[in-house]
Amino acid sequence: MLIGLILLTHTTGSAAFVLFFFAIIVGVLLIAGGIMDLVNAFEAKPAFLAVLFGLSGLLSIIIGILFIVETLATFYAIIMLLGIYLLATGVILIIRAFYIWKTYKDYLYSKR
Repeated sequence: MLIGLILLTHTTGSAAFVLFFFAIIVGVLLIAGGIMDLVNAFEAKPAFLAVLFGLSGLLSIIIGILFIVETLATFYAIIMLLGIYLLATGVILIIRAFYIWKTYKDYLYSKR
């Protein structure tokens, strides 16, 4: 609730503040999730599962610290990843549309 109030009062002043604050919040959440994964790594029974939890926790903590320290690079990374995602989704949707058209072409153009 406090975060919502801060964003609500500062959104009219500066969009850069909102993006900066968003990067900080995501960084803190990543660090918290990484700490939880590290705790789970020490409690996991199979060794392979413990290693996976440990690696996931360390990666989350490192990425969280990068989000907090390098906020400008974070913005560029988010924009690039979103662009790649949207491009890939567009290609997949076009391929799916051609597949659906090819599959149901006879049904659509048949005289009933």
